[in-house]
Amino acid sequence: MGIIGIGVDIVHTPRIASLVVRRTPARLATRILSRRELCEWETLSPPISSVPGPITEGNLDEIMTERWFRFLTVRWAIKEAAYKALFPLYKPTWKDLTVSKAPMGGGKPTLTFENSAKVELHVSVSHDGEYTIANVLAEG
Repeated sequence: MGIIGIGVDIVHTPRIASLVVRRTPARLATRILSRRELCEWETLSPPISSVPGPITEGNLDEIMTERWFRFLTVRWAIKEAAYKALFPLYKPTWKDLTVSKAPMGGGKPTLTFENSAKVELHVSVSHDGEYTIANVLAEG
């Protein structure tokens, strides 16, 4: 196996927050999450129907738990980094990539590329305050 590429992405959380405000949480989640991730996200998210009135930047913190919001920002960063690692040999879509936690890895994320069994992806992610950073190494 040889290295296909390395990708890195950093996400400023307020940028994702503004997308959530413009698009609604469910619309953004449906756009960027694979089917398996969306099922997991739905178990974490607060019921949107219980939110009084429209979602604004002012009440966003009341609506979303830190864990739920981190779910979206971590996946955004990892998938952007993966695209950079795989391009131009592969051109994955948001939904072609699935982030999950390794059962024996103590919460370490794993990344699968649905369209290629030939590609192995190694991922590292970190978050601090308003920033999330992800690195992906693609082998094939």
